[in-house]
Amino acid sequence: MRCTEGLPFCICEGLELWVVPPLLEGVRHTAVRSLESCDDDSAVIGLEGLDSIDEAERLVGRYLLAHAEDLDLDPQEDMVLVLGCRAVSDDGRELGRVTEYLETKANDVLVITREDGSELLVPVIEETVVAVPEDDGEPLVLHLLDGLEEL
Repeated sequence: MRCTEGLPFCICEGLELWVVPPLLEGVRHTAVRSLESCDDDSAVIGLEGLDSIDEAERLVGRYLLAHAEDLDLDPQEDMVLVLGCRAVSDDGRELGRVTEYLETKANDVLVITREDGSELLVPVIEETVVAVPEDDGEPLVLHLLDGLEEL
C-alpha cells in the first residue's frame, strides 16, 4: 500500500478501510490485520478477509479509504495538510499563504509566501506552531521566534 501523494502515512493495525471503487464480489469493507513499514509513504499490509495473493491482486489500482476521525493525525507531524492555508502570527499579523513544506534533517520547514512575493521560512517545531486549522477558512497560527523575520 502507498499513501496518496502529499498525504501523511497514518495507517495502523485495526484501522477500518473501505475499498473504492468497490468490488462486485469480494471484500468491500475490511480492517488492517498486520502492518510492516517499508518507507515513509508505503507499507506491506495484511487485510482481514484477504487470505490469498489472488484476492489481494483484485485490489490493485483501488483506493482504501478510512474515516478521518479514525486516523492518528499528529498536527506537528502532518503539517503538509496546511498547504495553501492562510498563515497569521499569534499577535494577529497576516503572514501570507503556506506554499511549500520542506523536509530537512534538522526539522521540517513551512514556506510562507507573503503578499509582496517574499518568503518567510518557519521551522515546524513546538515553539512555532500555535494552532492548526481544523476547518476550511481557518488560518494556521504561528509564533515567530525572535529574528526569524529578518532571515
